[in-house]
Amino acid sequence: MKRVGRELGSTAVTTDAWHHRSDAITSAAAFIGISIAVIGGPATRRRTVGRRSSPAP
Repeated sequence: MKRVGRELGSTAVTTDAWHHRSDAITSAAAFIGISIAVIGGPATRRRTVGRRSSPAP
């Protein structure tokens, strides 16, 4: 698509090609992250992210 945009001299088509590429890369990263989360299973006490609440007094 980028090549077609250059051949036509269309900035809009070239820009859309770059946008499409960035969407594809972002989707691949999201797929990898979600796959890791699904394969890893639910979080346990040892595998939590963020602050833990303090025990009740």
